[in-house]
Amino acid sequence: MEIRYTSESLRAEIKELEFKQARERLMLKEQFVNVYENLKPGNLLKSLISEFSATDKIKNDILDTIVGMGSGYISRKLIVRKSNNPFLKLAGLVVQFGITTLFAKHYSSIQETIIVYLKRFLAQREETKY
Repeated sequence: MEIRYTSESLRAEIKELEFKQARERLMLKEQFVNVYENLKPGNLLKSLISEFSATDKIKNDILDTIVGMGSGYISRKLIVRKSNNPFLKLAGLVVQFGITTLFAKHYSSIQETIIVYLKRFLAQREETKY
């Protein structure tokens, strides 16, 4: 069976398609503006900071890594100093890697231990004052 279109039904179809096209064009423009605003460097930085501050696990993981790397670097500098001895430099790298790994994996327990010792030290100091 063949569908017969009249000129009036075709005009109505065309009007409906034009209306749909205009509506979709408007939605596309709104999406484009939204994407454009979200891809601005300032807005990207804002969203990154808000996401970063929202997740405590990420903050703790980054802090653990920074402390681990910093402590490893300091320990290497303490061992190697300004030596040109290749064995000493190798030993420094091994110690740096070990301490970095240790601090990164066990930061919370190391932090608790340090706090306990600091409290004991400060308590002893207070006792010796009196």
